[in-house]
Amino acid sequence: MDKPILKDSMRLFEQLGRIKSRSMFGGFGIFADETMFALVVHDKLHIRADEETAQDFKLQGLEPYVYKKRGFPVVTKYFALSDNWAETQNHTLAMAKRALEVAKQEKTKQAKAKPNRLKDLPNLRLATERMLKKAGIAV
Repeated sequence: MDKPILKDSMRLFEQLGRIKSRSMFGGFGIFADETMFALVVHDKLHIRADEETAQDFKLQGLEPYVYKKRGFPVVTKYFALSDNWAETQNHTLAMAKRALEVAKQEKTKQAKAKPNRLKDLPNLRLATERMLKKAGIAV
């Protein structure tokens, strides 16, 4: 069960802001002030990466979390940390701070970007967009 790792990681990340978790990707997303930056799934802590940190993580032999959606693999931006992450709390916290900064920047950038397709709007999927287009509704 993911709960002990979830509780330990949330306790560690308390200094990053108001920490909450909710069910995500078959595990639990960890949020600081409404921004998701970590994931606990399959008894592993995963940290969000940008292009630069993803390369560093890959060089360290860390793998991104992959889940299946409608039978197809989806590679996430979250990399599984080694099992000794709790023993190197300062390093883990530094990685989490970086992940949170990146997540906040991406969130701000997405909020400013104007959607050019219906599926890009909140809570709409491609299937919804197709149904709306058939009904004569388009952007």
